[in-house]
Amino acid sequence: MDTPNPDTRMKRKIEYRVMFDTSGRITGESLRRSLGEELGIALSEDDNLDVFNYLDRLVVLDADLPGRLARRIEKLLEKHDEFSVHGDFQIKGRVYHLHISGRGVRRLDGNLAFTLFFLDDTEHTHLRRLYEYMFRLANHEIKSPLACVLGALEYAEEHVKTGSFDGVNTCLEMAARNARAISEMVERYLNLSLIESGSFRIVPSDFLVSVDVLNPLVAEMQPALDAKGMTVEFACDGGVCESHVRADAEKLGIVLRNLLSNAVKYGTPNTAIRVVMKQLEDGVELSVENDGPNIPERNLARLFQKFTRLDATQGTKGSGLGLYNARRIVELWGGTIRAESTARGTLFAFTLTEA
Repeated sequence: MDTPNPDTRMKRKIEYRVMFDTSGRITGESLRRSLGEELGIALSEDDNLDVFNYLDRLVVLDADLPGRLARRIEKLLEKHDEFSVHGDFQIKGRVYHLHISGRGVRRLDGNLAFTLFFLDDTEHTHLRRLYEYMFRLANHEIKSPLACVLGALEYAEEHVKTGSFDGVNTCLEMAARNARAISEMVERYLNLSLIESGSFRIVPSDFLVSVDVLNPLVAEMQPALDAKGMTVEFACDGGVCESHVRADAEKLGIVLRNLLSNAVKYGTPNTAIRVVMKQLEDGVELSVENDGPNIPERNLARLFQKFTRLDATQGTKGSGLGLYNARRIVELWGGTIRAESTARGTLFAFTLTEA
């Protein structure tokens, strides 16, 4: 499921109100009916309900919520105790998270009147749950590689002290490999934070994609490539020589690093990862293709969504953020990104519009 944009719906306070008297009889509703109509609980001219029958219109997913809500309303009527509850509701096939509060006010004539407020907090709650999942995931994923780093270094330290170097190189390689995994994970979460806070900025410069971006990335990833016997090949579509582009080299590096990391992670050992650059009228298209198992067609559209992890079928773990970050960065500079299954494996391609 794609993540809602926090800059749109969450800025509006979407609410609906119904009023009832001291006997519990519904007496009216707020002038803003949009949320009530959306939830299917807006009043009609033929309605003659008390507040308890009215609540039967809600399809509640939290089993204990109807009882709690009824008890709170009874106390509101008897003792004027204000309340606020929240829970999940199924409305027309969609799950809403609603905050329902009740309060009483004394009118000018001295009589009490009561109001139920329905506040749609679905998007905010969805985001909060996603971020809670993200932090649990980060906590889980950092513990394992960190334990490997510490264990390998402690082993190496003890053997060096005794003058024995058996297995020390292997331990250091293991520590370095897991430290890189931690570094990549932290970078992805930091990039996510910058992107979603609006602090991610595109800073254009002139550079060569292969010389200034791709080659340093390949050198950085060489241990991972060597571990699987893989290589990276670069070519220009149609044999046209590469020319300078004007874009953000640092952000391009983030996108390519994510795509190359996926190609190494899911690619077939002892094969080549092919990076192809194609000139466009207003920029370039870059593609990264690896040999390996195809991604089912139904999953291709989900790849670029936040926290999407298709690893259960691939046997490899990931944070579910790399491709999401890549998509957001590409969109920041006005480009597009796509994934497709090929006869040989999987291809990712994105456009880089020159600034």
